[in-house]
Amino acid sequence: MLYETSGEAQTRLCHTFFLYKENPVYCNGVVTDMNDDKTILLNLTFFPSGKETALIKLTDPDLKYRGLRLGYVNLPSGATYVTRYPTRKYKQGLNGDNIKCTEPAEGKAPKPKFQDFCKSVAFQDTLLGRYPTIAQAAERLRAQGDQKPASVAFHRWFALIPDNLRGDFMLEYRGRVVGFGDLKYEFTCASEYSYLEDIIKQSGIKVRQ
Repeated sequence: MLYETSGEAQTRLCHTFFLYKENPVYCNGVVTDMNDDKTILLNLTFFPSGKETALIKLTDPDLKYRGLRLGYVNLPSGATYVTRYPTRKYKQGLNGDNIKCTEPAEGKAPKPKFQDFCKSVAFQDTLLGRYPTIAQAAERLRAQGDQKPASVAFHRWFALIPDNLRGDFMLEYRGRVVGFGDLKYEFTCASEYSYLEDIIKQSGIKVRQ
């Protein structure tokens, strides 16, 4: 067990998000079992619904608060790239103090805050690595009306942005436009990002030579 006392678990996990049985959960507090003060219990709220709560043993193997994988989150306004960064007040789980977001499509939509999406299905999809295919991402960008997103991610590291001048797509990597593509989803890296070609290929994306 990572934490030996309820106080330590409280410091590291209270008021943060992590996963339980592949569902995002929020830790409201930490207590000990009334019948066994050595058993540490987490008071959890389950999301996206936010309606279910439970006391879960800290030793439960379905808890996951270490090694949480982040990346793009597909929000209605566009895909924001989410990273974790160290803070003085260290938390094992995720919260607004240790999460950083980019502006979708390099500033074409407002930069979101963690509290804007932490309870959403979109954030759950990110934690579990669930993304649309590149073709599905392109279809979302072709949608008509004012509600279409500025960008759509199809991978933890990559998102599509519509290129309104050329009528096709730009490729964004971790919050930066790094290449330009056609309607067949084949991309050419910008010269300053040519070193990313291998990473792009390894992610299953076609690169024009």
